[in-house]
This record gives sequence, C-alpha cells and structure tokens, in this order.
Amino acid sequence: MLALAQHSWNPDWLFGFQEHHLAYGGLGVKEGYANTKEQGMRWQFRDKSKGTRALVFMSRSDMEEMVKTEAVEVYEVLEEMHIHRTHKSHGTHKSTVRA
Repeated sequence: MLALAQHSWNPDWLFGFQEHHLAYGGLGVKEGYANTKEQGMRWQFRDKSKGTRALVFMSRSDMEEMVKTEAVEVYEVLEEMHIHRTHKSHGTHKSTVRA
C-alpha cells in the first residue's frame, strides 16, 4: 500500500494519529513511521474529558527507503517459498528403481 501511495500521489510527508500506548509501544515504528510527536492531536469530548493522540509521520525519503526494503523482503520471502515448493514437488524421499 505504501508503494501505491508513493507512486500515485508522491507525497512530501505521510502522517497519522495513534493512541500513545500504541505509538510509543512500537506500532508507529513497525508501520514505518520514523517520527513520533507526543501532542499530535488533542480531543475534548462533550463530557469535558480530554484525550490526546500521538502524531506519527515519515518523509518522502523515509517512504522511498521503506518501499525498497519491503521489496527486498518480499522477494526474499517469495524465493524462500519457491525453494520450499521446489523441494516438495521433487519429493524429499528417495525412490529406488528395481529392474
């Protein structure tokens, strides 16, 4: 999806908002966001309670690097799957031919 967004819109920045425990628990980094700011968004609800969300974001160069990295990882997984499938199709059992 990131590659599609990059190709379609070529944005300067990509950003989102996450709950603090998710953003600072590693979800932002796992999703590729290289930057997190604590006070990204503040909410004030009708009952006067407040909530905040962390701003997570990445630059165009962060996106380009991530797309390259993901492409290599996908290729490696596909290669590994092909190797396993090739071994299975050739069989792992040795057969002997008797005359």
